[in-house]
This record gives sequence, C-alpha cells and structure tokens, in this order.
Amino acid sequence: MGFAEQVDAQPFDGLVDAFDASTVACDPFDLTGCQAGAACYLSGDGATVCSSPPGTLAATTACPGTAACAPRDVCIELGAGTGDCTPICRTSADCSFGACLDVHLTTFGACEQNCDPVADQACSSAGDHCYFLSGTVFPEQTQDYGTFCNSQHGAVQGAACSVQNDCGPRLACANNVCQQLCDTLAPSCGAGTCHAFLPNIMRFGHRVGACF
Repeated sequence: MGFAEQVDAQPFDGLVDAFDASTVACDPFDLTGCQAGAACYLSGDGATVCSSPPGTLAATTACPGTAACAPRDVCIELGAGTGDCTPICRTSADCSFGACLDVHLTTFGACEQNCDPVADQACSSAGDHCYFLSGTVFPEQTQDYGTFCNSQHGAVQGAACSVQNDCGPRLACANNVCQQLCDTLAPSCGAGTCHAFLPNIMRFGHRVGACF
C-alpha cells in the first residue's frame, strides 16, 4: 500500500469559553499579574482575566468552563457537551506530548493529547473519546495533525462536514465528508480504500488515514 495520496482534511474549530470578567494584563503561562489568591486565565476571545479562587481540575479532566481548570489550562470544547482541561503553550517545547496547536487564542496554543483516534482509546476521563484533528502548529503556522479527548458528539460516517469536530469518534472530516479512520499499515475499511494523511501521523503504532 502506498502513502503518496494526501487526504484533504479540514481544520478543527475548538471552542474556549469566554469569561464574564474584566480583562487584565496578566500572563496565563508564567502566572504573573494577578493578586494573591487569583490566577491568570485565557478567555475565549484571547483576552486574559484574573479568576479567584483558581480552578483545580487537572489536564484531560472534563470541565464546565476554563475557570474550573487548574492554572495554565483552558477548557476546550470540540462539540456539544462538556470540554476538557487542556494545557496552553507558547511553542511545542512547552508540551509534554505532541504539538502546540493553534486554537484561536491569539498569543497561545493548546497542547494536543496522546490518544488513539483509530481505535478510540487512551483517553483518561470516563466517557471521553479520541478525536483526530487537522490544524496548524503555534506559532509557526505549519500544517500538522493532532489528537484531543472530548465528550462524544458529532455526525455519523458519510455525513457532510466542514471542520474536523463536526464528525464523531473514529471519523475524520476528509474531502468534506465524515470518513472512517484507518491504519495505513494494516488497512481495514468498511468501504473504500485507506488513504494516508500527509504529513504522516503515527499514534499507538497506527499510521492514521481515512477510508473513501
């Protein structure tokens, strides 16, 4: 099986909730600029706010909003339902795994999470599923792919889509259709042929592709 054919993968459009608070010139990564007992957070519009008391939910934990997450995290929602606390980053070097992906926060990105989108495994929060996403690396703006955990949502295989998180687990928005994800090293498609994503992305021994 060759890997020369590139899949036209649409980007994702993750949502970060906006704070109902006055903006403050603080640093949500270095955690400076807020009074004692408060922490600096990113709002959904890229502004920064001080929130007191700081949230306590750890990264990869389901969250009702960013204020519930521990400092240096944002609550990213990929679809209807709750989001997941996700570490913010300035470059990929800030992430314990993978790339720092652009999530429209202006000055910071968010670290992808290490999960298996082909088998939909390895998310740490109960009820979460692994989603395959196309995006750009922050701040370089080069194309890359990533994985995030989130609560179940999205359309079924064969449905029309415009962004990656339109589709449900084990699916990708490729060529504007929700397509089954597959492993190009051991292709198995219910319909069609397994085509590789370029640049190649490996997760848990799977070289991720899409069936069409």
